[in-house]
Amino acid sequence: MRRLYIALFLLVCSGVFGEGRGAESYSRKDAMANAHITENVVTGAGYDIVPGTGKQFQSFQKIVVTGSEFDSLISRAALQTGLDSTLIRALIKVESNFNPRALSPKGAKGLMQLMPALARYYGVKEPFDPVANIMAGSSYLKALQDRFVTLDKTLAAYKTSPSQVEELGDAPPFAETQKYITRVKWYYQNYYKSLNLVNLKGVHEAFDQACSAFEKGDFRRSAYLFGLVLNKYPASSETNYNLALVEEKRGKLTESVNLYRQALRYDPYCMEACYNLAILYERLSLLDETLLTLKSCLQCELSPVSQRQIRFYMQELRQLQKKTQ
Repeated sequence: MRRLYIALFLLVCSGVFGEGRGAESYSRKDAMANAHITENVVTGAGYDIVPGTGKQFQSFQKIVVTGSEFDSLISRAALQTGLDSTLIRALIKVESNFNPRALSPKGAKGLMQLMPALARYYGVKEPFDPVANIMAGSSYLKALQDRFVTLDKTLAAYKTSPSQVEELGDAPPFAETQKYITRVKWYYQNYYKSLNLVNLKGVHEAFDQACSAFEKGDFRRSAYLFGLVLNKYPASSETNYNLALVEEKRGKLTESVNLYRQALRYDPYCMEACYNLAILYERLSLLDETLLTLKSCLQCELSPVSQRQIRFYMQELRQLQKKTQ
């Protein structure tokens, strides 16, 4: 029936290779042998040029949100359907990453990625409307839960189709489906443990203002505000990723690398951080690190097209690695 495709990732990978960057990066090591990387070299500061590979890959360029703006809608849907609100939130995270305008290549729309036939069945006229989308998606999820009982079967039916689960008597063994189930369950458990990382109580306004400053190109203010959020919630994966993106745009590549790694420490399924970190490593000619990070990206639930693009990327890098040895 339906397949989950990460539309944004397809856009990221669609261009694959471009022209060389034309800009150089620089690195130096301090007395403790810690590497420092920058694109804004200071003359006489002891930096060495890091040669680029000449490849240019498109990275994720948009900030990510926690989804807190949908709290009331999720709570309402949970109350009306009898579902656990944390489960609804986890499924939305995996399906659309809280993007109400998400559209998959197969035509699934909105926060809970409703296929056209399913939207019509639940009387949804505008699938991109968060209210209608969450209510319909939650109702469908509840119907599947009542039918299949176990969480694995319920999620598999939402991912693939109820008939396929019924025919097999269990969740399909396909890698894509199994990764999907694992990912939703991880967020389900993680939200139970740390829902404060969604609400960011006390600093949610600073987070919103930081996002707004980023969109306006005021990266200095954005970095300052995201820093305030991290001071209170250092385990916020979204904030670590967003600040990494801001610092990368400011040319502070050492800080960016560390922040992307922190984002992945707190959320191993943060595709944006994983892919951007791989590209950053590649720009710095750290090919071993690039390949390892791309291998981690492959562990995420991806479409076959995205998997092929990453594997092609890795193949090109291995060839480049052989030439430079």
